[in-house]
Amino acid sequence: MNEERHERQTTCFPPKSYLLNQKDRFAWFSPEWNAELEAVWEKPFDVNQYLGRHFFDLLSGPSIRFIYRSLFKIVRRPHSEPMSLTVRCDHHPLKVLLSQELNHEGENWIKVELAYVSCEILEDTEPMLHFTRDKPLKMCSWCQAIFDDEHVAWLPLEKALGYFPLLHDAEIPSITHGCCPVCFQSLRGRIHEYSRGG
Repeated sequence: MNEERHERQTTCFPPKSYLLNQKDRFAWFSPEWNAELEAVWEKPFDVNQYLGRHFFDLLSGPSIRFIYRSLFKIVRRPHSEPMSLTVRCDHHPLKVLLSQELNHEGENWIKVELAYVSCEILEDTEPMLHFTRDKPLKMCSWCQAIFDDEHVAWLPLEKALGYFPLLHDAEIPSITHGCCPVCFQSLRGRIHEYSRGG
């Protein structure tokens, strides 16, 4: 397939979306999916074959699954705001960056809207997307904040994803757990109250 044609086709696709039910299974796809996937793979495609399939079945690596579980937990909180982030999604030989907006749709459903940010041919020396890194990422077990050791600060997960940027790097770090100072003070207060019989 001509690489210029492949790149041109992929970058001009319209935004698309899908719905995940409360069990994180695909419940709906916008019609744009079939046209895009047929153009990319050059054969007929019916995205509805993925209806009912679990979102996490399509992710590789425990770190990326954990990050998305944490994001979904935040989005499903009552009165949560839509969450926007940029993610990398390689389709050999293409390196693709997508903007992704996650919205709580009620009944704990999540609507995910995707649009292309950039699409380029991977250089021979550039690694495909994979999910390991030597230095683990420290995440608060209670609020999912990420510790930024460079600035010695805890950042909300959605802010940390844009700052590091974790989901469009070629590597995703492993996750280790800790407790941020805010959650530590809250837990300490609850433990003290419990120990006094309150």
